Amino acid sequence: MINHGQFEQYTPTFPPSHPFYGRRIKFACRISDQIDWYEFQNTVPSGRIFALVRDNIIRSVTPDISAMFPVGYDVYEFDEIDNPQVGNEIRNGAIYAGTSKDDIHRERDRRAVSGFEFNGKRYQSFPTDRENIAGASQLAFMAIVAGSPAGNLKWRGADTEDFHWIAEDNSLTPMDAQTVVNFATAAARHKAKMIFASRALKDMDPIPSNYEDDIFWDS
Repeated sequence: MINHGQFEQYTPTFPPSHPFYGRRIKFACRISDQIDWYEFQNTVPSGRIFALVRDNIIRSVTPDISAMFPVGYDVYEFDEIDNPQVGNEIRNGAIYAGTSKDDIHRERDRRAVSGFEFNGKRYQSFPTDRENIAGASQLAFMAIVAGSPAGNLKWRGADTEDFHWIAEDNSLTPMDAQTVVNFATAAARHKAKMIFASRALKDMDPIPSNYEDDIFWDS
């Protein structure tokens, strides 16, 4: 039995040459790595049975993964449709695998990309976001070394626009170079916090079944 993780809704951006260009079409992607649901289907083997699971309860089961729309669910894969263990789990409508380190890893990864707070606003923290933040921080540090003072929003150059970062609510946050460095530090601390919280949970014996509760991750 494999838990492929939880999927969420997103709206992809299509290139001008695509027949769906300019249309807002809702798709699904995996939270942990943002892989598109249709791309994900090409990575799983045929001859398996799949289940949509929410709150540890199997909500639907099918051998045809293309018939599923997984937004808000974990996608489970079973080896064989006639496996006695699988049949028992389906009849009882629950997963009895217990809490494993893989479960902790998935929750860690979900939280790592779920965003972080900085100066009263929330910002995205997907891998591309963290990469962009780190790059901006390097440029900001160079500007500080070169003498850019606090409050200077044109730290990239006098002929540039004021520097802003887009918050999760799509508002623009003005940032001088010093703020950008602190912003990057907050992003790094957010990910580190998830890593160490994950380690603490994995060291527990047994691992608590309510490992998803904020109490284990917000301390």
